[in-house]
Amino acid sequence: MVGTSEMRALGPAAKPSNGIFADLGLPLRGQPLIDAVKAGLPRAHFKQIAVLMGVSPLRLGQCLGISNSTFYRRLKRGRFSVEESDRVVRAAIVFEKVVELFENDRSLARCWIQTSQKGLNGQAPAQCLQTGVECQTVEDLIGRLEMGVFS
Repeated sequence: MVGTSEMRALGPAAKPSNGIFADLGLPLRGQPLIDAVKAGLPRAHFKQIAVLMGVSPLRLGQCLGISNSTFYRRLKRGRFSVEESDRVVRAAIVFEKVVELFENDRSLARCWIQTSQKGLNGQAPAQCLQTGVECQTVEDLIGRLEMGVFS
């Protein structure tokens, strides 16, 4: 007979409690997240997601379709617009899914998100974060990979 301690050892590995949103200090969903986006995310959140994704803040801004001049204005002001904040949150959601795909190995997730993918017509997932449609395309690719459909 297998005891409780042996059953825990046989079960799936526990998922770390700190996800991307916890690391950012952002609520995962719901009205608190909506309120944070509508208030405009502070530059600290922007810098944190860039670090988590393994890119410079300027590079993340470029991936999100924020011009360099606008990016520097936002840094000076200290807060991003609603639309830009929404893009940052979508990027964080996508990156969270990439991390899950690689079983919480953030190093592999960083590498994958910056590497061209056949399923994205040769683009790196980081290049596909400007619009909701592009983010959904990346999420669809992640779903196919999770299911073993390599396209």
